[in-house]
This record gives sequence, C-alpha cells and structure tokens, in this order.
Amino acid sequence: MAPSQFKTLLGSIRRKPSQAPDGKTDEQALGKSMEEKTSIMHDLTHLGIKNTRTVAEAITTLASGEPMDDKDLLLEKGVAMLQTLPTNSGLSQTVSNNFIGMLWNDLPHPPPTTAGPTARYRQPDGSGNNPWIPEMGKAGSPYSRSVPPMKPKGPNLPDPELVFDQLLKRNGPFREHPSGLNRLFFSFATVVIHECFQTSRKDPWINETSSYVDLSTIYGNNAAEQKRVRTYEQGKIFPDSIASERIMMMPPGVVAVLLMFSRNHNHIVENLLSVNENGKYKDWDSLNDEQKAWQDEDLFQLTRNINIGFFASVVLKDYVSAILNTPRANSNWNLDLGGEIKNMGKRLERGSGNVVSVEFAVLYHWHAALSAADDKWMEGLLRSHLPELKSIDDVTADDFKKVMMVEGHKLMASPAKEWTFGGIKRGQDGKFSDIDLAEIIKDCIEEPAHAFGAHGTPASLKMVDIMGQLQARELFNVCTMNEFRRYLNLKAYEDFEDWNPDKETAKAAELLYGHIDNLELYPGLMAEVTKPAMPGSGVCPGHTTGRGILDDAVALVRGDRFLSYDFNSTTLSNWGFAKLGALPPGAYGGMLPHLLFNGLPAAFTGTSPYALLPFYTPLAAKGILKGNKVLDQYDLERPASDKVVLGIHTHEGCKKVFEDRENFRVMYQAAIRKCTDGHDFMIGWDDAKRHDTRSSILHKVFFEEGFEANLTKFFKSNVSRLIKEKSLKYSSNRRSIDIVRDVTNVTPILWLAERFAIPLKTKEQPHGLLSTPELFTIYLVLFMYQSFNVIPANEWKLREGAMKAAPALRSIFEAHLKTQQGFKEGIVDWLAKGSAFEVGPDADRLYHALNDSKLPIGDLVGDCIGMGAPVAGNLTQQASLLIDLYLSEGYEEYKERIIELSHKDDAASERELQGFVFEGMRHAGVVPGLPRVASKDVTVMDGSRGPIDIKAGHTILIATSKAAMDPIQFPNPEKLNPHRPFKDYILLGHGLHFCFGARLVGCSLAATLKEVFKLKNIRRANGRHGHFSIVEHEFAGVKMRQYLDANSNESPIPTTLTLEYDE
Repeated sequence: MAPSQFKTLLGSIRRKPSQAPDGKTDEQALGKSMEEKTSIMHDLTHLGIKNTRTVAEAITTLASGEPMDDKDLLLEKGVAMLQTLPTNSGLSQTVSNNFIGMLWNDLPHPPPTTAGPTARYRQPDGSGNNPWIPEMGKAGSPYSRSVPPMKPKGPNLPDPELVFDQLLKRNGPFREHPSGLNRLFFSFATVVIHECFQTSRKDPWINETSSYVDLSTIYGNNAAEQKRVRTYEQGKIFPDSIASERIMMMPPGVVAVLLMFSRNHNHIVENLLSVNENGKYKDWDSLNDEQKAWQDEDLFQLTRNINIGFFASVVLKDYVSAILNTPRANSNWNLDLGGEIKNMGKRLERGSGNVVSVEFAVLYHWHAALSAADDKWMEGLLRSHLPELKSIDDVTADDFKKVMMVEGHKLMASPAKEWTFGGIKRGQDGKFSDIDLAEIIKDCIEEPAHAFGAHGTPASLKMVDIMGQLQARELFNVCTMNEFRRYLNLKAYEDFEDWNPDKETAKAAELLYGHIDNLELYPGLMAEVTKPAMPGSGVCPGHTTGRGILDDAVALVRGDRFLSYDFNSTTLSNWGFAKLGALPPGAYGGMLPHLLFNGLPAAFTGTSPYALLPFYTPLAAKGILKGNKVLDQYDLERPASDKVVLGIHTHEGCKKVFEDRENFRVMYQAAIRKCTDGHDFMIGWDDAKRHDTRSSILHKVFFEEGFEANLTKFFKSNVSRLIKEKSLKYSSNRRSIDIVRDVTNVTPILWLAERFAIPLKTKEQPHGLLSTPELFTIYLVLFMYQSFNVIPANEWKLREGAMKAAPALRSIFEAHLKTQQGFKEGIVDWLAKGSAFEVGPDADRLYHALNDSKLPIGDLVGDCIGMGAPVAGNLTQQASLLIDLYLSEGYEEYKERIIELSHKDDAASERELQGFVFEGMRHAGVVPGLPRVASKDVTVMDGSRGPIDIKAGHTILIATSKAAMDPIQFPNPEKLNPHRPFKDYILLGHGLHFCFGARLVGCSLAATLKEVFKLKNIRRANGRHGHFSIVEHEFAGVKMRQYLDANSNESPIPTTLTLEYDE
C-alpha cells in the first residue's frame, strides 16, 4: 500500500461515526470534498525554489504599481504555480481570488461608453452623458443635494438685509485682488458658473442648464435653443452668435471672452472640412437635402465636441492654474482631472456623470470679486431702467426682477444672431468689429478684480445677495457652514474668530447668529477668512470655498464622459485630439492665448502678456515674469488692436513695393541677430552698397565653377539612391515609397551637410552630432523665424526653437572656420579622416574662401546660417509640392510631358523641365509672400485692385503667390507654359533682395522631378496617405497651409506622401 493510501485509510479509521439519521458524514451529504484548507504560511514554506521565486517576483511587481511586462511571463508562471498546489491549499485560493480580481479590474464595469454614433456626440440637453443613467445631469432637472442639513434652524435667523450690511457690503477703499487677478478672469468665471448653474425663474428647484461644462452658453440648453445659433449649412453657426440670453445680459467682458469660443467654432469647421478624415465630407453643392442634413449635423456635433474640448482646456489650464497660482511658481503644471488613474491596479472612477448641487449653487456667488468697472456697469444698467432711483441701496427685489425681465424681453424680441451688447454694433457680415472686441478684452485685462472676503459685495449687487440668502435658507434649506466643512472633511470652526479673525466682522456675525454652528452657509462662505496669495493659492477665496472649487472642478470634469473616458480621437477626430494637445508656448501651459490669437489675429503681439497671461493685470503679470527671470522675453506694452497685415496681390503692385525700399523696409535683421549671436546677414540690409558688397563676396564663395552641374549630379544620384533604398515591395511588382519623408525632405539636407561639413549621425557614422531630421528641423525653424515671423501666434514657438537650434550650428561653423586654416588644418583633417567630422572638398573650398574674405568670424558664421537656412526651408517642401501638383487631377497632360522629359538629357529638355518647375511654383509655391514694414503712412497702387492705404509701422505681405496668378502678367494663369522667360517671375523676389540662392532652385528641383517621374507608372497610393492632409487659414488674403504629420499634428511643411510605382 502506498503511503498516501495508508494515510487516507488511517484517517478513515480515526474519524468518529456520523450522528445524522442517514448515517452520512457532512462531506458525504454535501457531495463534494470538505478538506480543511492549509494556511498560507504553511504553503509558503513548502513552495519550492521555483515557485518561491515566482511569488517574490509577483509581490515586487504588484507592489510597484507599474504596468506588468507580459514578456516576463509572470502571469503564466503564476498559473503554473497554482497548477502544482493541492486543491485544499489556502495560498492557491488567495492567489486565485486575487488573480480573478486583477482580471476583473483590467476592464471597467459597467463600460463607461458604447461604440457607434449614438455615443459619439453630446445631446443638446446634456442627457446621455452616462449611457446607463441617461437622465443624469440633463438640463431641466432638479439640483442635487450633497450635504444633509442635520442642524435644526430656529425662527430667529437674522434679516438677510442686516446680514448683508453687517458682513457682506463693500465699504472703504477698493481692495485689489492680492494675486493680481483681473476683470477678465472673473468674466470667464461668470461663463463657467453659468455653464452649470441657471436656476429656473419659474421653478427655482430646476437647473435649466446641464451639469456639465458643455458650452451650453453658446450652443443652448436644449434642441430648441440650439437652433438660435445654427445655420444648418456645413456645421457652422451664425457669426459671433451666443444662444444664452443670460450671458448677453452680463457685463461686456463676459460676452467678449465667450465670443472667442463662438468664433472658434467656425474655424474648427473649416479645418475639419479641409482635413476631411476618411473622406466622408463631400462638396456641399453636390449633395441632396438628406445628405446635406447628415453632413451638417456631423460637422456641427464634431465641432461642438472639439470646441468644448478647448473650453475645458481653458478651464483646466488657464482658469484652474490661475486659481492655484501656477504661473507664479514658474510652472506649466496642471491637473489632468479626466485622465486615467490606477491605484494598485484599480481604476479611479470617471465618466460616470454629474449633477450639480444646491450647496455649490450657493458657493458660486462671487460678487465680492466684482471689479470697479463691472460695478459701475451694473449700477448704470439699473439706473437706466429706474430713473427715479436716488440711492443704489434702495433697489428692491421687484425692481431688480423688472430690470432683468425688460432686458430679457428686449433680447428675445430679435434673433440671437442680431443680439448686441456693450454699445457695439455688428457689421454687414454679422460680426462684431475685431477692434471693438479686442479693446473690451484689453480693458478687462487691465482692470483689477476686487479681493474676496467680508465686506466685498458692491451695493449694485445688494439685492442679488439678499435673494441668494433667502433662496439658500428658505427654498434650498442648505446645511450650515460647519456642516459643509465637516462634509468636505475640513475641521469645523470653533468660534467666529476662528471663522474670520477680523474682530469687528467676527463680533457682528456672533451678534447675528449667537453660536458658530448656527452660521448659515451663504454668509459663512462669502465673509470667511480668505487664503493668502502664494503658489498653490491664486484666487484667494475663503478657505472653504477654495476647497469646494477644486472638489467641484474634479466632479465636473472627471464625471463628464466626454472630458474623461471619451476624450479621444473617436469623439474629437485625430486632428481635433492632436490640436487640443498643442498648447501655445510662453503661456505657462495655458490654452486661452490660442483662442485670443485665433479670434483676434491682429490684436496682440506674439510675446505680449496681454495674450499669454490674460487673467492677470499687466502689473501682476510683470511681477510674475520678473520673479521668474523671463521679463526680457515679453513685450509689456499694451498692443494695438488694428495691426492687420495687408496683402499686395498684383504683379505690378508687388514689383513696386519690392523697388520702394524707402517706404517699405525689410524686417529680418532683429531675428537674424538673435540666431547669429548679434551679427547681421545681408538680407536684412536695405542699403544697396552694403548689401551688394557682401552679396558679391558670398556669391564667389558659394557658387563655384560648374555649380549647377555639380548640384544636378548630387540631387540626381541621391534622389535615385534614396528611392531605391526606402521603397517597400508588394508581393507583385508594385513598389511603395514615402517620397516626402524619405526623399524630398532628406536630399537637400544631405547636400547642406556635405556643403558645410555638418557631422551627421547615421548608421555608418553613429558618432555624428545631428541626425538628418534634427538638422532639417534646425534649419527649418531658423529659416521661418528669420524670414516669416509675421504671425503673432507663431512668434514665441519660432523664437524659442531658433534660440535652441542656432547655437548647435554656430558651434559647428565656428569650429570649421577656425580649423580650416594654418597649421591646425592638417592635424584636424588627419584626426577627422573617415569620421562624420571629416571636411570634404566642397566644404574645404567654401571655408577657405570665407576665411580669405577677412571678414570677422562672427559675420562668417552668420553668413553660413543665412546661406543654408533657405535651402532647407524652400527646396524640401517645394519638391514635395511639385510632385503633389503634377499628380493632381487637371494636371495629367503636364505629368505626361514631364515623364517624357525625364527620359531625356539634352539642354532643351532640361530647360523645359526647369520651366515646369517655375510654372509649378506659380500654382503651388512654397512662399506665400515676403513681408515688409511701412516706414510711414503710404498708399500703394496695387494694380487692378486699386489703392491700398498702409499705416506707418504696419506690416504688409508682398503676396508673390497671388501675383503669380495675376491674369495681366500671366494671361490664362491657370494654364502652364514651361517656355515662359524666367525673368517674368517674381516668385524668388525682385530687385535688391532677389533670392541669393535662386541658382539652386531650377536645377535641383528639375533633377528631383526627373528621378521621380521616370519611375514606371508613378501614381499616388490609395487612401489618405497618398494625399496631403491639410488645414488652411487666410492671412493677408493668401491661403496659408499646415500639413498633418504622422500624429495629426500641424506642421508648416509636408512630412509624408506615399506614392506607388511598378518595377
């Protein structure tokens, strides 16, 4: 008998007989084994070495909280261990249970969302945010209650008017906000509050808006209100339209800041149509009524999602950051309230819905912060309707309600698209003047808010405070101040001086309420001791309010499915999701500057704290920037609001401006000096003698004998090589190549690297300094910053990029200039032989020629940057654009001719091919135009367009791209004529500042076209990757393009275009 069998038999003999009537043991009656479980400690001591190692590894991995590397096969090892343990193992049961728990926690239960179009878009009334409880947070629903009022209230509560006079009424001198927050901050706060709190005038228990920050102020609280703003064409809304009549009855700054989001809506629509992901949108005029209705609805709802994303981003990244005083901490940090949070493998709930409560309806009466200007506006509004009013203190509840009713009826008597505010009017296009809106916003930026705390509410809002107290007390029956604090896990106040150390205020409250536990929530919150201004505390409200604000922010954002679980490319599109992740630099992580630059493109400079720190007064912003030691990076002056860049569009007009160097000056030199460590480059000089002298020297240096032939040879061989190396093979004879990423964006950079001996990091030379993409990025940002820094929204990013990029190139050029001369040259060349640092013959000749000029080395370094940057900026993307153009519909005959020419090597064919380069540039040029600054007030005769008046100091754009299609200069401009004389073009400039590198253009691009179009059956790849994905905006009357990269981020140049050909 085996030992195990003997053991079982012995156990049966020792077991006592059953006392049950049927004679069965409990285990026999149950029908399954009831073996006693072993202890975990017993099992751990009997695991064996292999399983012990598995347990130790599991404990370490799980305790770290880090994602599990499944390639370590820890899960499989754990299962294998469980398979070896006996069935009565206590350890086995514990590990099995935890294993099941881990697998359960891998997925949310229930799922936060559903797939498909029904869950992709918000409902007009906010319903369906939680798909399983669709009514949660819906507009028109009752408020919730967070804190049960357990303290009985006696009949002797004080008169609300007396409470106002003793605790709340503003007295003494104006107390500026301690953090320097301004009128604009609280204008935006008013929008945020009205996003979630709009008490019904008919039934005060009902919240007429949804419990989500869903821009209902623009889009309406329900489907009926949404119709107020919709055009029902291409998803657009009426210009400068707002659906909320409540917002339109607010001070001007509230309306003006919300209009930035209204304007953003149509801007988003235009970009979505341009990108047209998956090609689902069609030409509007080609659609029938049913198709138009679908396209309009899809565009509107998708745009609404994205615009709400912008609004939520401003709430989190500007508003909450100001509440927490993040800029003063010199930080870009912000709370990702909607992000996934895991704690020991368990997800923190999100996207489950939200219902705002009566307690927070009380908390958000921020009347104490009202600026002097808004107080004056409010008093003026009341007096305009109550002309017999002697004192603002005499306004009654009926008076106030009457004024609001009259104002509301006045608005509702006309369509929302015609509503006006603040004494400003709409233009014929339905929009308000950019200048008017900009001035309102800048006035709000300069106007300080009042400090929070006791004695802060102005008399103009006395009746609002009194009605608020009565609502909280008699209708909502909210909890007391201490009950609210205990509920938020805050220490209850022990006495009135604990609540507010100001003895006079504390004594008044004590006389009003007797005991601290009787203190009502409304006055308790409004007159509480305030927080100090410090990092972590910026809005400086009462202590309880400060905690409540953050609690509510988490509930609003984390509870909103569209701002948490469904904040992704499914609900926002790939472009929209990427766009929301692109924050403007210089703004301490804020998003509002994007809205200001976008909505008012001529009203701010790119380095103005008025745009980049708009929630702070200029004085406060200056203090923040000085404390952060970056004051010199900002333009502190109040920017003009009329800096519109005008375009000169005709060939005749462009030539006139090019030639008029007295009235129109180049503007490049300031940026050039930042890139060259204080040295000039000739394109920044309008003085002909100075310019021509340096130009002559550099032409001799840069253009050796046989330059064009050498350049053609380089581009021909490298384009051919890269196509061969980078092409992918199908199983048939089809080949695929990303012609932009792998060829056209690479070849010019390889030429520059060889020309200037820039040590590239490659597989063959792993110890080089810069990879090809890195060098491309460096040259591109230098080119754009020096040559086209005219769009304020781009200025900071370009300057910052150029300041980081320039030193790398400067050090390389300076090292070569110093070592390619004298006795050091031979030693350095010997040491660098065969490495990435070797100076080839072209670079050797160039550096020797530069040194022979006897110019200062700093000037020569600047010349090297100036000569190279336009090559990267122009030749790369121009090659891409030409290839795309000649593969486009309508250009088939030209493509066929280019294919013929690509197989010929005679001079006439080369000339014709270069003709196609210039004619292609006329239709798809890289350069939209060249900027100049007017030195005085001047009028330009822009050909057939007539006179254009330009103010001194304003920038104009010599729109060479527009002039290239001028029918007077180019009859039938839509037709290409490759035999046109090169002198007819001004694409590369004209006069003194004609492009230094013009000699590169024709031959290099012709060589590129030749190698691409000689490929057999060259064609676009099917699908999106065979076309550019672009967004466009208009600047100075010219269409400006941005290209989507592999992550759907916007790029100033093409980054990808896949072609196919046959072998």
